[in-house]
Amino acid sequence: MRPAVLVLLSISLVAAPSAAKRPPKAKPVVSRKEAAPPAPAIPASSWRALKDAWIEVSLRDGGVVQGRLAGSDDRTATIVEKSGHVRALAIADALELRQVAAPPAPPPPAPLTLEAKDAARVAALEKQYGAGYTKPKGKKMHTAGSVILSLGLTQAVLGVGFGIVTALSQDDVFRATSIGLLISGGITIAVGIPLMVKGRERRLDYHEWLQQQSLGGQARVVPGITPLRGGGGVNLRISF
Repeated sequence: MRPAVLVLLSISLVAAPSAAKRPPKAKPVVSRKEAAPPAPAIPASSWRALKDAWIEVSLRDGGVVQGRLAGSDDRTATIVEKSGHVRALAIADALELRQVAAPPAPPPPAPLTLEAKDAARVAALEKQYGAGYTKPKGKKMHTAGSVILSLGLTQAVLGVGFGIVTALSQDDVFRATSIGLLISGGITIAVGIPLMVKGRERRLDYHEWLQQQSLGGQARVVPGITPLRGGGGVNLRISF
């Protein structure tokens, strides 16, 4: 065997055991550390304590949210803003929480009248609630009374006119016509006025009932006067 081959064989036999003793190189570990979410600045107990209260929340991004706190859990708060918009807010985004005064309730709508300006509002409420009203609404009675009263006034005016002609002409026909129109007109007026007044009262009662239904059970404070012996007193009546 050649000397060069013997030398290479000897080197390989010596290097093999030493290579076997070396520990394998560890593979590099890539660190994938994710950023932890910020700890809530306001504990969940504070949110729960203010349930249904009006609150103002200052956010980490500088924004401010105000509304009624409808509910909350450990991560999310549900806020109903004044506009009615429902907003889900992450509790971790809140920096400051404080209770504020609730906004004033909107004033109740003006009472319904029989004027043309309220006709559209009455029609809308009647379509929504009118079927539940069991008393006479008075519209037909009021209309009939108005027509009869107008007819009676017309007869009375004509009777006065014929009376003037009678005074100038001394005509018995005009005199009889004038007297008949005045009597007929007086009777017609006497019938039309009570019908119109009673129908008007019923219509106003119906309109008041419609408005109460539209308020949805909200309380209303109605001032009044209580007669007393030797004077009177002022009272407040709360209706629902």
